[in-house]
Amino acid sequence: MSVPQFLGAALEELAQSCRTDLMACPTLGTAVLLSLWDAEFRRAELIDGNVYLASHASIPALAAVAGWSVPLLQDPRTCERLLHELTDAELLYQFPVAAKFCGGYRPERQLRLNGFGRRLAAALEHTNAAAQSAARDRIRGHLSVHHDQYAQHMHLLTELDTTAVGTAWESAQALPVGVLS
Repeated sequence: MSVPQFLGAALEELAQSCRTDLMACPTLGTAVLLSLWDAEFRRAELIDGNVYLASHASIPALAAVAGWSVPLLQDPRTCERLLHELTDAELLYQFPVAAKFCGGYRPERQLRLNGFGRRLAAALEHTNAAAQSAARDRIRGHLSVHHDQYAQHMHLLTELDTTAVGTAWESAQALPVGVLS
């Protein structure tokens, strides 16, 4: 069996174990949640590429928006561990918030799925499809209601050289789910 075949079989086995409850596999569920957010953010025409969450604190806010009441994502230590697992598996970009957004070093980490993380989430798209569909609808509704607020913030991120240092970070923190570009 080749490495891709082995990994594909392992992924399918994991997906089967999460068939009824995606968050029974919280690391995979987090990848799916991030993918849904990213796809819907693009669909709402708020960004052309991929959106970064402003910090780990954005994860519980995103889970709430999606209607996923997952205690593991609400606990900062556990959430951080899940994000590190995704990073260690090379499925997630996670690095200090860029100085251009906040004016200097901050301990927070901005994050988003990378191409491999998005491929993993796509492979899991039929896993607990009803929950994913409901989460997608909730995210879509949230972005519709808050579209102008997110659009203003995203525009601000394109004008960093003409705004006061730290304004972008403050703006991200004022959003229901903090994002950066």
